[in-house]
Amino acid sequence: MTFKEHLYKIERMKRLIRLQATGSPKEFAAKLNVSESTLFRLLRELKDLGYNIEFSSYRSSYHYRN
Repeated sequence: MTFKEHLYKIERMKRLIRLQATGSPKEFAAKLNVSESTLFRLLRELKDLGYNIEFSSYRSSYHYRN
């Protein structure tokens, strides 16, 4: 993945999380066209940058915890 692709995926992730439209981890990875392990690595990057992200089993989506 090039740096430009990486930034695009991060921005797309942030948008989907904000809209609470990620679905399950498997669905979220498919929306980004990445593996689940890559998805978890990207989520860890966002969390390390200070984003408070959690998964809601009720909504079946990731969301910002604020």
